[in-house]
Amino acid sequence: MEDTAWGNNDSSNASSIIIEHSNSGGPEQDWPIAEATIKRGAQLAAELCAVHGLGRPEYGVNIDDHRDHSATACPYHLASGEKYHQLWMNEAQRWYDLITQPQEDSFMPALNDNDQRELLRLVKKLSHEISDPFDSRYDLERLRRGEIGEGEVFSDTAIGYALEADRKLEDMHANMLPFIADTLSDISVALRKIVSLQETMNVKVGGRHE
Repeated sequence: MEDTAWGNNDSSNASSIIIEHSNSGGPEQDWPIAEATIKRGAQLAAELCAVHGLGRPEYGVNIDDHRDHSATACPYHLASGEKYHQLWMNEAQRWYDLITQPQEDSFMPALNDNDQRELLRLVKKLSHEISDPFDSRYDLERLRRGEIGEGEVFSDTAIGYALEADRKLEDMHANMLPFIADTLSDISVALRKIVSLQETMNVKVGGRHE
């Protein structure tokens, strides 16, 4: 019994764990308790319920008020039916569910509500950019100039455009570049012939002058 907290009668002291919550003000403010204190006390109770196998926090089952065991008004605003009670119970149950349910490969509990909303917004935006089709700006310019009709405007997703660009690049490597190389080769041959012919003509012209 040396490690027993003496907050109730002997029987209750030996079979319960007492959690104290410090007030953030005195009698002039009607003994308020900060929300952070309320929630941390509830989380501690949930952790104790989990560690000792007491089950999900439930008032009257594994959670009692101090006044249920002693002639006292404690825990005052935290007691059943008082203004802090439901906030405390909700947080205790939420925390118990969080620490006892499997969270495999989940990072969501590490994000607060604002972070989760921002993540959702970014996911929706990314999904729109990747999944929704967009009209080709080049074709839209051609449409405005009257060069093509509305049904001829190319439209695809961002991934589709990337794949189409890859296809055109490979087509250029396979067809256009060899064609350009062959054409340049033909031009080179033609230029050499022209130069050779010019040199021949110069020789003949020069011979006549001699």
